[in-house]
Amino acid sequence: MRAHSSPSEKGIQDSKGRWQDIPSGHPHVDYAGSTDAIEGTKLELNLPPHISTLFDTSSRFAFLGAWRPLKTVRKDPLAVCDATSVPDYDYQIRLREFSRTGIKSENYVMSHRDEEQKHQWYYMSEMQPWEIVVFKGFDTQRDSAGWRCPHTAFRLPGSEEEEEEEEPPRESIEARIVCFWE
Repeated sequence: MRAHSSPSEKGIQDSKGRWQDIPSGHPHVDYAGSTDAIEGTKLELNLPPHISTLFDTSSRFAFLGAWRPLKTVRKDPLAVCDATSVPDYDYQIRLREFSRTGIKSENYVMSHRDEEQKHQWYYMSEMQPWEIVVFKGFDTQRDSAGWRCPHTAFRLPGSEEEEEEEEPPRESIEARIVCFWE
């Protein structure tokens, strides 16, 4: 599980001076693929030693994200992008520092260099609490398409004017999963 801010903290600076944006409104990938970035992520995970050694002894590992709403999503749904529709040059590295530990790492933020729209985005309309989206954040097997999945929240057309009382902030839970192969 990952700790993060609540929707009520949007627009407030955290202890490191970063603006909170819950849910995230910029397309991104949670992990970047450089060795240093992954090492930082592994340190931040702070897994027990018998599990942490699997990073070095497994033939492959991957980070997955699992996301589900706690109630029907009518505002700011999660969208995922077909990674095969995103050229490598649209992934921009962003340095980050984990607020709880100060450990440094990187993730990707998405750009859109070409004039022609190429990114193919998908979301589940009025996603229900019994539905879940699972997507890959990083896979050491990077020679196959889809080793990383851009995702973001977005405003539904026409929802900008809705009052908070009419549509309360989205409530969801996210789990981060590490998969190891023998």
